[in-house]
Amino acid sequence: MKNPKVILITGASSGIGHALALEYAVPGVTLLLTGRDAARIAEIAGACAAKGAAVKTTTTPVAEFEAFSKAVLA
Repeated sequence: MKNPKVILITGASSGIGHALALEYAVPGVTLLLTGRDAARIAEIAGACAAKGAAVKTTTTPVAEFEAFSKAVLA
């Protein structure tokens, strides 16, 4: 992946998604983080922002395609 500007990571509240969020959190990148646990998403969002990334979050389930699409595109 060459110099992405916006990265969507599903399942960012734990496991691989959490690790990817921290890895990609750099200045100039916007992370769109999703997950089911609002408290854990807020925690990882704060850690990513502290590394210089812009962060947006949602807990909208990926399976709810229309609502998820609207949340991500907002």
